[in-house]
Amino acid sequence: MRETDLAALDNLTREERVIFLGRLAFELGIAGRNSYVEAGRSEQESVKRLHAINEMILVVASQLIALLTTRRNERSKESFLASLEHWASHGGCEPETAAAVSQALRKIDDSRDELSKARPR
Repeated sequence: MRETDLAALDNLTREERVIFLGRLAFELGIAGRNSYVEAGRSEQESVKRLHAINEMILVVASQLIALLTTRRNERSKESFLASLEHWASHGGCEPETAAAVSQALRKIDDSRDELSKARPR
């Protein structure tokens, strides 16, 4: 993952982390579409990549649930990123994972604006 993205994660507020995690799950799902056999992958490669992306989405969802509930067992940034990096490496989808993290971070401001407009006044 990009150093600038890792640094940006340190400065997120709680609301921004919620937005980031939701967007990251979405971006990883989009990345999964590039893993289909129909996208030109072999069946074996497709299964391996989709398995890794599914596991990463579960890691992200678990982090999001911990952040939004009273469980408060949110992983440290280091543990969270290590898990993502493990699965990205396992599935051979490191570039797609790094791109998903970058895209999710870039979309925080847009999502924050959308949320503020949707809140009742």
